[in-house]
Amino acid sequence: MANNSDAALLAKIAGYADILAKDPHSTVFVTLGDAYRQLGRLDEALEIARKGIQGLPWFSPGHVVLGQILMARDETGEALGCFNKALTLDGESIAAFKGLAAIYCQKGQVDTARQVLERAEQIHPGNSSIRHMLNRLSAVAEASVSAAAAAPQTDEAQPAEAPIATTTIAELFVKQGLLSQACQVYRDILQADPDNSQVRAKLIELEGRLTSNSQAEVADEQESLAATAAQAEPLAILQRWLIAVRLRREHVQKDFAGHR
Repeated sequence: MANNSDAALLAKIAGYADILAKDPHSTVFVTLGDAYRQLGRLDEALEIARKGIQGLPWFSPGHVVLGQILMARDETGEALGCFNKALTLDGESIAAFKGLAAIYCQKGQVDTARQVLERAEQIHPGNSSIRHMLNRLSAVAEASVSAAAAAPQTDEAQPAEAPIATTTIAELFVKQGLLSQACQVYRDILQADPDNSQVRAKLIELEGRLTSNSQAEVADEQESLAATAAQAEPLAILQRWLIAVRLRREHVQKDFAGHR
């Protein structure tokens, strides 16, 4: 028997479903899909969210709710792509930032989760939900440190998990001047989402910057070599002249010795 909360959700679902039936392109699919998610009816939630995104691919909240549904189904890889897509469409989406941070936290990448939330806080200073999540991350980090200190040490090194590819991480690499790493992140994103024109444009821009930097470095090196050669040429001439003088002196000394 459904509790009062479930009953209220079921009543809302009926209303949302009626609106969607009359207008298949209504944004109400986001609310309807989330309601099904809260009830644990994930298959229905997933179907509604996917259909909604097909009709409104530009609608960032649609990708967010699909990501949340996929997380509930433990499909974090695809969920990551949804949150990343949502941020591509709306770079200020709090829900998308929080979704990314939640995935990183699940994977034990607490530092990366914190970086994502700190970026969100820069965009939305004073937002209580972001601050609350940051505080929770601090508690998780402290617990992880305590657990690591208490755990027995082993000699076997654990393989490090590769960082998840998101535009947020790519932007962090760019800010740090790590353009090659940023390019690799964008390539990973395109492999999962080949039609992402914005990411493709950023990758082309960064590759152009890397090419320009390489050309500048080659030009500097050539200029340095030319300067070195210019400095070395007079020294070489002087050295040849000194050798000639020494040989001439030796020849004169031999002739003098022969006539004594």
